[in-house]
Amino acid sequence: MNHKTYSIFALALVFLAAAFLTSCSSSSAPPTIAITATGGATQTQTITEAFPTALGVNVTSNGSPATGVTVTFAAGSSSGGATCTPANATATTDANGNASTNCTANGTAGAYSVTATATGASTPATFSLTNAPPSVFTYYVSGLEAPNAETNGRTEGTYYAIAGAVAFDMSGATFPDANGNCGEQDYNDGVAAVSSPAGGDTITAANSSMTVNGASSSSPGLGTLVLASSNANVGAAGKETFAVQFINSSHALITQFDGSATSSGSMDLQSATTDSNFAFTISGLDTDASLVGYGGVFSVGTGGVIAGTADVNDDGTVSPAGGYALTGQVGTTGPDAYGRGTATLTANGVTLSLVYYFVTAEAMRLIDKDLVTDTPAAGGPAVGSAFGQGTPAFDTTALGAANAFAIEGTSWGPFTAAAGNIVPSGSGSAVYSATFAGEGDINEDLAIASASAISGTYSFATTGSGYGSLDITNAGLEDVSALGMYATLSSVNLMDPNNTSGGGGALLLDLDDGQPGSTGVVVPQATKLAITDLNNSYGFGAQLYTAETALDGWEIDYVAQGGFDATGDLTGTGDVSDPYGWFTGTALEYSCTATDTTPCGFAGTASGPDAAGLYTYGSTTPFAIGPVGTNTTATGFVIAMYEAGPSLVFTVDEDATEVVVGLGSFQEQTASSLKAMHFKNKAVPKAQAKRKY
Repeated sequence: MNHKTYSIFALALVFLAAAFLTSCSSSSAPPTIAITATGGATQTQTITEAFPTALGVNVTSNGSPATGVTVTFAAGSSSGGATCTPANATATTDANGNASTNCTANGTAGAYSVTATATGASTPATFSLTNAPPSVFTYYVSGLEAPNAETNGRTEGTYYAIAGAVAFDMSGATFPDANGNCGEQDYNDGVAAVSSPAGGDTITAANSSMTVNGASSSSPGLGTLVLASSNANVGAAGKETFAVQFINSSHALITQFDGSATSSGSMDLQSATTDSNFAFTISGLDTDASLVGYGGVFSVGTGGVIAGTADVNDDGTVSPAGGYALTGQVGTTGPDAYGRGTATLTANGVTLSLVYYFVTAEAMRLIDKDLVTDTPAAGGPAVGSAFGQGTPAFDTTALGAANAFAIEGTSWGPFTAAAGNIVPSGSGSAVYSATFAGEGDINEDLAIASASAISGTYSFATTGSGYGSLDITNAGLEDVSALGMYATLSSVNLMDPNNTSGGGGALLLDLDDGQPGSTGVVVPQATKLAITDLNNSYGFGAQLYTAETALDGWEIDYVAQGGFDATGDLTGTGDVSDPYGWFTGTALEYSCTATDTTPCGFAGTASGPDAAGLYTYGSTTPFAIGPVGTNTTATGFVIAMYEAGPSLVFTVDEDATEVVVGLGSFQEQTASSLKAMHFKNKAVPKAQAKRKY
C-alpha cells in the first residue's frame, strides 16, 4: 500500500469513527421530560368535600406525549393543617401523556399546594387549592301565619317571628355538621309553638336545600330556600319554604312561601367577632298580645354585663323623655357554631328573653322567646336587629347633609308605612341637635298624605352614646311625629350589613301613642338625584297589609328582580306570597301559577324625582303585579318611592282603591358578585371562637 493510499484509508477511518461517536452520543442522551398542570390548577372547595375538577397533568418527552409514565401527587398543608387527600397518590399517563387524580379537602380551612412529579422532570406541576368553610347565612323574618293547633281554635292569622342560621357548601347544598344538621332556628308564635330557648330548633341537612338562578338567568338571584325544622309547628309540618332574592352574594331578601305563612326579612352572610356597643330596635307583641316596640343603645362590658338606655312604646304607653335605664346579661354558653347565643334585656321592670344570631362584627338579629301567656314582667314574640356603634362618639354627623328614612308597623299593626327625606340645618362634631326640613309620604290605615312638607328637630345625647330623638313638629306625617333615633357606625350598612359602602344613619322607633311597634331606619341620601339613577338592575320586595275583613289573614309579601330603563320603565319577575288569597279570593294562593313554575310579572313607569328624591307610580301608570293565580290581568298599585341613592330606594304603597298599606325597597344588584356565586358565596368561618362573648 503506498503512502497516498494509506492516507486516504486513514482519513476514511477518522470520518467513520466520528460518525460512529456522533451516533452513539445522540442515542444515549436522556430525553427532556416535562410535566404541566392541565386541569384544576386553582380551586376552592368546602371542607371535607371533593374538589369539583380533577387535578390533571400532561407529561411530554422531547415534546411528544409520554406514555406509561408514573406521576406522583403529593399534597402539602397550610400552617393551620389544611390539606387534601388525593384519590390516587400515583397515576400512569395514557397514550396522550395525560394523568389525573381527584382530591378531597380535609376538615381544616386554608390555602395550600399540591405537587405532581414525574420521573425525569426537573420541575413539578403545582396546584393551588383552598379549603373553604361552609357559607353560613343568618336569616330573620316576621309576618302572619295560619294558626297552629295551640292557638285555641283561632281562625285568623297570628303574628310570628323567626331567626336562625343555616350552612351551605360551595354548590348550594346544605352542609351537614357531625349530627346531620345544617343550622339552628328560633321561632315564636307567641302562644305555645315557641322553640326551646336553651337550644332552639335544628335544621336537618338531608331534607333542606337552596336553589338560586345564576347571573345569566332572566331573573338572576331569584331562588328557593327549603328548611326542614325539628319543630313540626313551623311551616308545613316542619318544612319551611322561602322565596329568596339575592342582591349580591352575601345578602338576600326573603319571604316565607309555603302557604302556611307569609313574612318579610333578609338573609345575610355571617362572620365572626363583634362590637361592644350597639344600637337596637325590636318590635312585636307583649304578654297581653298588644303591640310593643323597644329601641335604644347598650354596651357589653366585662362578664357580658349589659348597660344602656331604652325607649319603650307598649300599646301606646310611652317611656318618658330620656328613656329608661337598660340592664342585662349576655348568656355564658354562646355563641355556638351557628352564631347563636342568648341574652336578657330589662327596661322598666320588663325582661326580654332574647336569642341573638350574628351577621357581621357589627350586626345581629334578635328574637324574643317570651310568650303572650307569660307574666307582665316578661316580653313577648318580637324580632329586630342590633348594629354596632364602635367607640361611642355620636352627634349630628351620624346623619348626612340629606337623609332618607322609612318606617312601618308590624304584621299585627299599626298598618302604617311612611318614607321621606330630612335635611338638617347644620352639622359638625360639636353639634348635638339641629332643626330639619324635608318631605314625606305616609299611608296610615288608608289615610294618605303625599309629598307632604315636614319639619322639626332632632338631637343626640351629649354623652356620645348615640341615643337620640327626632320630632316632626308640623304633623306632616299624620300620627308619625315622635321618634326615638339610635345612631350607628358610619361604616355599617343597615340594609345590607356585609356591604362596605352605603353605611351610616340610625335606627328608628315610633314613640307616638298610636304607633306602637313601628320601626325603621334613616340613612344618608345622595344630594343629586335623577331618574337615570334608576337605570340599574335591582332586587326588590315589600311587606303589604290589606284592610279587607273578609279574609282570614291580611298580609301579602313579594320578592323580585328587575330593572329600570333610562326613562323609569320597570320590568321584573318574582314570587308573590299571598296565602290568604287577597289577589284571587282563594286561600293558600301564594304564587303566580298553581304549580309555581312561572314567576309573577312586575311592570310600571316611575316619574320623578322631585328635589326630595320622590318618584311616583300614578293611577294611570301603576306599579303592576301579575297576573296572579286565577286573575287574568295584572293588579296595579299607586306607589311613592324615595331614593337614598342609586343603590337603595324605599317604596310606600298608598293606593286606597286597592285597600293596601305597605313598605318595601329596591336594592341594587351587584352583577359581578352574582357571577361569582359558586353557588356562589364567599366562604366565612363556621367556628365562632374569636368572638368576645
